[in-house]
Amino acid sequence: VHGESKIIIIFVDMGCGATKRGEANITAPAKSEKGLEDNKPPSKSVTKEDIKAGKEEKKSGNTTVTEKEKITAAPPSNEKSKTEEKKSDEKKSKPLLADKDIIGKHPLEVIDKKYVEELLAKAPDRTKTTLAALCENLKQHQLIEEEKAWMAFRWMSLNIAYDAKGYFAGSKVDCTPEGAFTAGKSVCSGYSRLFAHICKEIGVEVVCVNGYAKGVGYNPEVKEEKTNHEWNAVSLHKKWYLIDSTWGAGHIENREFVKEYNEHYFCSDPKVLIRSHFPVEAKWQLIEPGMKREEAEELVPYEGLFFSAGFTSSVPDKAVIKAIGKTQIKLKFDPKKHPEISAQLTLFVDKIPNEVFNAVFIQKYPDYFEIDVALWREGKYDLKLYASKGVKDSYSSICAFRIICSENSKTIMKFPFQFPAYHELNSMLHQPKEGLLNIDTVLKFKIAVPSAEKVSVLVGPTWYHLKDTNNDHIFEGDAQIQYNELSILAQVKGQADYSSILKYMVKAEKLPDNIPVKKDDEVVARNGIKGFPKEGRLTANEKGLCELKLFFSEKAKTKFMATLNDGAGNAVEGHTLAQHDKGFVNIDASVPDESEYIFQIFAHGQEDPDEGFNFALEYLVKGNPKCSGKPFFRPSGQFKELNGYIFEPKSGTLKVGEKVNFRIRVKNIDEVFLVPKKGKKIVLTKETAEIFASNGAVEITGKESMTMYGTVKGSTAQKGLAEFDLEEQLHLITNFS
Repeated sequence: VHGESKIIIIFVDMGCGATKRGEANITAPAKSEKGLEDNKPPSKSVTKEDIKAGKEEKKSGNTTVTEKEKITAAPPSNEKSKTEEKKSDEKKSKPLLADKDIIGKHPLEVIDKKYVEELLAKAPDRTKTTLAALCENLKQHQLIEEEKAWMAFRWMSLNIAYDAKGYFAGSKVDCTPEGAFTAGKSVCSGYSRLFAHICKEIGVEVVCVNGYAKGVGYNPEVKEEKTNHEWNAVSLHKKWYLIDSTWGAGHIENREFVKEYNEHYFCSDPKVLIRSHFPVEAKWQLIEPGMKREEAEELVPYEGLFFSAGFTSSVPDKAVIKAIGKTQIKLKFDPKKHPEISAQLTLFVDKIPNEVFNAVFIQKYPDYFEIDVALWREGKYDLKLYASKGVKDSYSSICAFRIICSENSKTIMKFPFQFPAYHELNSMLHQPKEGLLNIDTVLKFKIAVPSAEKVSVLVGPTWYHLKDTNNDHIFEGDAQIQYNELSILAQVKGQADYSSILKYMVKAEKLPDNIPVKKDDEVVARNGIKGFPKEGRLTANEKGLCELKLFFSEKAKTKFMATLNDGAGNAVEGHTLAQHDKGFVNIDASVPDESEYIFQIFAHGQEDPDEGFNFALEYLVKGNPKCSGKPFFRPSGQFKELNGYIFEPKSGTLKVGEKVNFRIRVKNIDEVFLVPKKGKKIVLTKETAEIFASNGAVEITGKESMTMYGTVKGSTAQKGLAEFDLEEQLHLITNFS
């Protein structure tokens, strides 16, 4: 050895279990002509007593046989400065913690993340190495067990993606450690087994845990029959912890994997993880007393951001809430943190989710959020809560509740719309909380806005300034309701402009039974629209349908579309259908219940000045109390381009086992067939150049959904035309004794 070199040494104190990591610099003597005999070790050895007394000049950290490559002479032409080397050595000499400083603390409290991240940055590229070589590289570092486990967890999040495409396609995925490593992607079993393999190789005791998880496709009302997830348990300083490297690497959004590191799933609190991860073997619950699966299934699962954002619990903490008319949820949080949340409420109408607007109102208190939910009709709702990730307008899911409302409300209850400034100014509304106000009334307004100097109610052109009588920033006053909407605005001290914080809608007086159709005369005339009912109030037939046939000018080449909403701005998706024919269009509305809905029709012709659809007609449609209208089939964009027209069935939900007639008209297609999931293919007979039909009623088979395809004329190319949902029929079995 010539010149200056580095020797790596390990000192272990067997009394307290502490070690130190690092490198000690020494200067090697000049090479002797006698060979290696002059290069003798120091005459004084370092004893255990010296270590305890701190007499040795330099202590160093770990090494393995592979680190011998580092013991080489420093190149004389590119020698490091002594100052740089000293700083480097001081950094690398950071001591490991003794057992007494680790036990009793959460692993994340004792890990030197920055140091481990630096080691991972120097690890070999996955695409240019082998699993064995990677493990050999990782295990050379002298780390405490907690750091080793976190290094494996962090490496997984950086290098392995979730195979969303393979999962949703039902493809067979190689879940062996080698398979996941080589592909750089896998599903939960591949994550769990690769993580376990790396842990074992670097000296961490680990097992794979199989069980039930509330992940993709989770339905709180359905109990999974088969296990659907795999995660891990690790032993760190003789204590077991739970780790999910799959959920720690990211999440699924719109059927695609979003890479997003989530540390919540490293050594998670077992009492929290049991809400979303239930193991087959009870011992891996790691809680005392243990919990039955039925109990765990009832709990609402909290997602990773729930805790990192500062939330601690929810009231209620059940995944399914039963209520009539309204319900309330409280989210408790650490007052030292300042989380912000948003919410989304959807109502399932015949399995189709419809977003409900202005039905959730959020109030923030010093250590909890109060979330009021209005349930205006019978059905199943999903309430999803999101928390800010610290980036403007960036929110991520924290938890979700299924709300079951067993009765229709006599009145539609809505809350006022909350502008972002409402929460930014820490506002607190006292009254009124009803978002739909009656016209020609005088109401009292009371609201607290701590940072505001002035607060006013704007009704049309009229300003009503609220008074802060007690100088406590609680503003009160009356306002006369005269227009179709009003707003509450606040002016912050030092700012000239007002900020909108709340908006209310105003209900007009009850309309008479005989009202004319609401229409845009210019749009109707320009497109030559004729044949529409002149009465403005219509009633659904015995099938729950309101069917209109409108004629229009062929020269205008008009296209139509329609919407159905509840009168409070909430669209009912999938309940309108417009099918065009030569010179006329059939526009249908399927009314879901006996309530009154707004049925609007829009048109666009080649003579229209803009490209969008223009409002043409509006009706009030009352549902049939004896029949609830079902959603229509879902036509594709290609179906419309091919001037498609389905005569039967129009319903978008077909029952498995029933017999159905199919009849369709479509241009430039040679063959039409239907393909259900896990069912028999149905091929329609070509009756004319454009008409295809089934030979009588055919039995529906399969599960979930069925898609109609067409083979393009003169080619083998296929186009999706329409989609139907499949519903399994309930069979009642009676046992006779």
